[in-house]
Amino acid sequence: MSSCQLLDCCEQAPERIFSYCCLVLAIRKSHWLLETSNHHKLDSIYSPVLERTACDLRENKQGKFEENGCSNMKDELSEETLVQAPASAVWSAYRGLELGRLVDKLLGHVVGKVEVIEGDGGVGTIVKLTFPGTSGGYMKEIFRIMDDEKRVKETEMIEGVYIDLGFDVYRIRLEIIEKDAESTIIRSTVKYEFDDTKTELASHVTVKPLQTMAEEIGKYVSEKKYDAKNL
Repeated sequence: MSSCQLLDCCEQAPERIFSYCCLVLAIRKSHWLLETSNHHKLDSIYSPVLERTACDLRENKQGKFEENGCSNMKDELSEETLVQAPASAVWSAYRGLELGRLVDKLLGHVVGKVEVIEGDGGVGTIVKLTFPGTSGGYMKEIFRIMDDEKRVKETEMIEGVYIDLGFDVYRIRLEIIEKDAESTIIRSTVKYEFDDTKTELASHVTVKPLQTMAEEIGKYVSEKKYDAKNL
């Protein structure tokens, strides 16, 4: 669907148009469509927006506009790991930048090397994980949630392998749940989204590395009576 066709859709069926992009295009119609030579500018600048709206709407046999059915596939995988250590100690190992330091120390040969790109461990911090081996694979993630009260940490991939594969969203949520005074459940969850035409991407989603990480860090905390200050 071209920009001109989409603008016609907006005019013909305003009751079916809730997308912000149609409003933007309509506002700019008088400015951008004065000359035919400007059409390519509009298509170029608003290409991502046009694609999303074209996917949202289609014209049925009666000439009415309805949702096209194009959408993102959303799902998640989760795994719980029981460790014999107090929740406060486990959270100390997982919060902020401590998790990256422990991964380097305990699992660098398996998971990879963690490098801080920006930030001090709070929300907005960006870290890079370079996978072991010679392939040069990596991923960058940004810290979205760091909740000391609920003991929840959530990160989102912003660059690297999963984004390159075609995922629109790939998040990791880590929850430290107190079972009793001396035992804790580490709940590791992967949340992901991708275009529903790319169903093959689901096969790339796994929580196995997070499970391995939980087991190893849980064991380390339990045996070493972990204290972040002494790492």
